[in-house]
Amino acid sequence: YLAHRDRLALARTTRVADQVRLAPFLVFCRRNDITNPVVVTPQVLLDFARFIQTKYRSKGKGRRAGRLGPVTCIYVLQAVARLFAYLVKEGRVLMSPAAALPVRSPRWPALPRTVEPHEMDALVRVTDDETPVGLRDRAVLEVLFGCGLRRAELVGLDLYDRALARGCVTVRRGKGDKSRTVPVAGAAHEALLEYLENARPVLMSAHSDRALFLSSTGRRMNTTTLRDRVILYANKARLTHPVTVHAFRHGFATSLIRGGADVRHVQEL
Repeated sequence: YLAHRDRLALARTTRVADQVRLAPFLVFCRRNDITNPVVVTPQVLLDFARFIQTKYRSKGKGRRAGRLGPVTCIYVLQAVARLFAYLVKEGRVLMSPAAALPVRSPRWPALPRTVEPHEMDALVRVTDDETPVGLRDRAVLEVLFGCGLRRAELVGLDLYDRALARGCVTVRRGKGDKSRTVPVAGAAHEALLEYLENARPVLMSAHSDRALFLSSTGRRMNTTTLRDRVILYANKARLTHPVTVHAFRHGFATSLIRGGADVRHVQEL
């Protein structure tokens, strides 16, 4: 099944999520001596749903360890449902036992959180322009807001992905492994140039390779560090609501639409 998912050219993060979300089901099967999908009935999957809600504990690190949250449980059940849909298609089972699973998508707020321009100004003001890490963080915040990149897309940027002379960056690791070119201008362009000139050379190490944004140890910045830095600056700026990395993407789109941009053009960006 995982080999089949690999052939669909899904993003690497999606493929990793498949393995992570199916792990509790494999644990449940081993504990109950289930070795053939044919014997999995709707009742078995309902027992599995109760298992991940009450007994299963993740062995991950930090925030990933312990009991699964309600949203994570839904994602796990959805992954199992996709597995059995595949088994039906391949003729391994006659019908999917997953129909009884409570796999509706979690309900999100009707309007997503966004970073407003005045909040962006407040976030930039609390960065430290006197240190390489501060210059990096300012560039990261400006590129997030100015280009509308996802977390994995930003940390996945390489040096050769930016063509600043033409005022753009190329996202080569987009959703579904699709590439796109995004304009980078104004404050984002200036912050990125300053980072490349005054901060990245200081942060570089033997492990830097081609990564555009580097951690304090000289390695490629990861999504966890990115999330933590955003939270740090949101707290420093004393914003009135929690800020996530994805909120910058919503703020980017909202600002363009308020400025009169066509929705289809915003979708392409």
